[in-house]
Amino acid sequence: PEIPAGYQYEIKEEKKDGWKLTKKTNDTGTIEADVTAEFTNRSLHTLKVKKTVDGASGDKNKDFEFSIKVYDDDENMDLTEYLSEHGGKYNEDDGSYSFTLKHGEEVEIPDVPYGYKYEIEETDYADEGYSTKVNDKAARNAAGTGPLQAWCS
Repeated sequence: PEIPAGYQYEIKEEKKDGWKLTKKTNDTGTIEADVTAEFTNRSLHTLKVKKTVDGASGDKNKDFEFSIKVYDDDENMDLTEYLSEHGGKYNEDDGSYSFTLKHGEEVEIPDVPYGYKYEIEETDYADEGYSTKVNDKAARNAAGTGPLQAWCS
């Protein structure tokens, strides 16, 4: 049936676990012509950062510092609640957070929408005799998008 001009409308989408509404257009208004309401959702994933210290001379009680940023074109994710127990601090200059992990510790950041980008970097400890690997390759940082999985050790 046709809706007469002048009627006001509001369309709501019911929240579904595992998904985040990331964009909506024309969800409220007044009928004046044909209208299309659009809702965009992204599936949610968990990003994990885990620290492993190998080797007989590695200090398994040492705090190793990391920086992390999780974002898309519109926003930086607020990571405060996930990093607070690891000394998480927000850096206003670049929107990143710093935090520390010891051997065997990990941080889980739930509800990261699919397609968000992440940048994670561990401080360089080469002058203390440490070499850093990410996914078994010599590196101090990782970046990417898409489904997020545990990557750092």
